[in-house]
Amino acid sequence: MPYTTAMKRLMGVTWLDDILCSAVSQDAVKLAGKQVGALLRERHHLRPEENDDFNIRHPEDVIQAQLEASRTLTLLLIAIAS
Repeated sequence: MPYTTAMKRLMGVTWLDDILCSAVSQDAVKLAGKQVGALLRERHHLRPEENDDFNIRHPEDVIQAQLEASRTLTLLLIAIAS
């Protein structure tokens, strides 16, 4: 079943929530993110002065957020143990 049919008939939505992309190597991740951002801006008909109406998350951002959450939890546990 085409994904557009599944989205409309089964889920009742006409937009994509998430799109997963991959790069050919670790070095190409940043460039791929910039290219995807440019393509999305073009497809969303955004003018240069307009802000993005989408978010791009890189693997490094996700890892950083997990590390920060872990640090916060560690500090909370230390405070409780004290």
